[in-house]
Amino acid sequence: MRFSAWIFLDVVILIFGIYQIIICSQMRKSGKINRSIRNRSNTLGRPCRDEKGYIEAITKSGMILGVSAVVTGVYDFISDLTGFLPIIKLLMTVAFLLIAYWYFRSVNTATKKYF
Repeated sequence: MRFSAWIFLDVVILIFGIYQIIICSQMRKSGKINRSIRNRSNTLGRPCRDEKGYIEAITKSGMILGVSAVVTGVYDFISDLTGFLPIIKLLMTVAFLLIAYWYFRSVNTATKKYF
């Protein structure tokens, strides 16, 4: 098995996806905003006007980002080890980046609305 920085990045993306899915699920169950989400969206120290509305606004896109990160991480890891269908790897990476952009836009929009 050869190791490269790309394989390390694939694992980081996979772990990020799992973490994103977990925190979005926990926020939906508990009704409380996860501290790491608050750190990302620059809202520490400001009260949220509607926590449920904020959670509802960001968890759908957060779950989609998490799932896409897991799928991209796993496929890219396998592709980097085997060299299997590199064009699909490129397309999945581009799709993941577009989903990440959409997620961060939705978080910014929700932050402006609820904080």
